[in-house]
Amino acid sequence: MELSQLAEGLVRIVRGEQTHLGIATYIPANRFAVTKLAGMERSDGTIARDGNLFTWQIQGFTQHNNRLYLYGDYVEGHTLSEVLQYSADGFLPYLSRLTRALTTLAEHDQPTPIIHTRGIVFLDDGGVLFLPPELLRSLTEFQSPEDRHEFHQAYRHPDLKDGRNLSYALAVLAYQSLTGTRPFEEDDEEELTERVRSGLVANPRHLVPEISPEVADTLKKALSDPHGALPDLEQWGEIFQTWIQHGTHRDISEEERQEILEYAKAEQQGMERSYRRREYIRKNWRRYVGITLIAVLVGTIPATIIYRQLEPRSTAGLDPPGVIRAFYYGMNELDHERMADAVVEGAGREAIREVTTMFVVSRMRTAMERTSSLIDARDWVEDGRPEIPDGQSVYGVTDLQIERLRPPREGEEAFRVTYNKWYPTGMEEESGGGGGGGDGGEGMLIGFERQDRVSLRRSRGEWVIYEMERLQDETIERRNIDGTPR
Repeated sequence: MELSQLAEGLVRIVRGEQTHLGIATYIPANRFAVTKLAGMERSDGTIARDGNLFTWQIQGFTQHNNRLYLYGDYVEGHTLSEVLQYSADGFLPYLSRLTRALTTLAEHDQPTPIIHTRGIVFLDDGGVLFLPPELLRSLTEFQSPEDRHEFHQAYRHPDLKDGRNLSYALAVLAYQSLTGTRPFEEDDEEELTERVRSGLVANPRHLVPEISPEVADTLKKALSDPHGALPDLEQWGEIFQTWIQHGTHRDISEEERQEILEYAKAEQQGMERSYRRREYIRKNWRRYVGITLIAVLVGTIPATIIYRQLEPRSTAGLDPPGVIRAFYYGMNELDHERMADAVVEGAGREAIREVTTMFVVSRMRTAMERTSSLIDARDWVEDGRPEIPDGQSVYGVTDLQIERLRPPREGEEAFRVTYNKWYPTGMEEESGGGGGGGDGGEGMLIGFERQDRVSLRRSRGEWVIYEMERLQDETIERRNIDGTPR
């Protein structure tokens, strides 16, 4: 047997008078792996080319220099893993070809392929070779955790199925090609899953400022809200063709570049805090569930906790600054319903989730202890920031300032919102403001100075917030309940 390298992960195998394409499995050639793989029911790969499907017959597995290869009919090409290393301009045609091939598989009712960057081969004749899903699943089991993460797990969403997951993989591939990094990075598989679910992804422009705003917005929305804003395969095909024709980058001045990078730093800090807050709530969810169940039993949660979209918004008739005040001061009043009325498209969802949790905890303590445990931050500041009574906490927004900005589109409004946010005991971990690690404690209070960019438009004739971006998030104070600095 003669073996020679064709491309990354691909070899030419000559056995007698027959020539085959060999694909490296990147798993050790141990007896257990060979026995299991060889014993699998034989299935073949599929080649999609020009809207048609062809069979790529797999002959079996062979070992060479302690490496295991699967081999089949001879064709030449390059793996997805290899072409992904090309420049964005060089990779986009391959991504467009992959999208067409995935569409062809779907049109012919073929099993949903697995996106594994070493299991998809772009053939030199224009076709795309997909290894069979069941075989890839077995190969993935034997691969190292590092390989499994890098070449497969990074391109799947834990909550999406079949075609939706393929669309998500295309978004990740496009993001990686344009920015040089994947949108979500964690070495641990569970941590990666939670990062993906959080939807907290950096705007591609904040990594590569030359990326055009339209391209960046498409990717950010798709990855931030894959359940609602993710294009399907057909739409991706049109998007990629547009990017190929019109380009994905633009020329910018050095001044604009530095401005974008400074904004990116603030965004990254805000996202990390949001993620740590989300993780705190997730890891302490059992405690909150228990409180919620008890609260339901004692009748402390009103039936109106579920937002009814058919009813008029409680913010109806308010001008844009009024809607903004309703949202931010809704935190002080634990009025998550009014906050939800002020937004659309998931804007401010982390803050609404936080206030809902605080509402449940507060109502539970009120029911059990016959006293309110939270102090409105505005009242506390107006009183001169006095000592906090034992068993009580300060929560909410103070010093709210609203400054009009240039709107992104005609008919919309945009504002810079500056405010201080105060958290009670334990919530500094949720805010991501550097708490945890023994820095918290009973009676702890922490404040942040924040700036958000808030964009509004009309929905059903009323002003609503559709986008909120964190511009600044700085710790301004930590103190104990007796008022002394921490």
